[in-house]
Amino acid sequence: DLILPDHAIAGDNAFVENMTMATPIPGTQITDVEDAYNFYLSQVRITIERAFGILVHRWGILRRPLSMSIRKVPSIVICLMRLHNFCIDNGDSRRTPTPRSRDERHIRQRAATQRTRDDERQAAVSLDSNGIPSALVGSGHHFRDAPRGRRPRRNNNDLTPMRKMIRKVADADLRRPAF
Repeated sequence: DLILPDHAIAGDNAFVENMTMATPIPGTQITDVEDAYNFYLSQVRITIERAFGILVHRWGILRRPLSMSIRKVPSIVICLMRLHNFCIDNGDSRRTPTPRSRDERHIRQRAATQRTRDDERQAAVSLDSNGIPSALVGSGHHFRDAPRGRRPRRNNNDLTPMRKMIRKVADADLRRPAF
């Protein structure tokens, strides 16, 4: 399972409602609650799109289609988010990337400096002498336990995440803000 329980992917109208996807309610003849749900889902999607825009701007690998299994994409995105936060934590808050060779040299130098300063601290990922996480290169063993085959069937009595969100919007009496 790629989606945690009680979580969903925020999709647009190109997707259909299912147990892992929350989509807007189409049409103009919708209730106030459905309109509020559409508004708040849109706000979530805008925030996510802005965050991905920042990542794409910083990491060139995201500027073209990824040529890998879809099951590996979440790990790549999480890795890039962590690297982005690492850069910010180490004083590089620029959103504009420098030329690739300078970036690689800077990361290697930073990693080597970090290793010599904090030898007693255990790193989450071990880096080789060039600052490359060689244990991760060409790996993918952590995807071997992913289930294969068709999607699990859902019980028609189960509420989709979208329907649960609509219910929460109604229970909280949320409305689209008036501008």
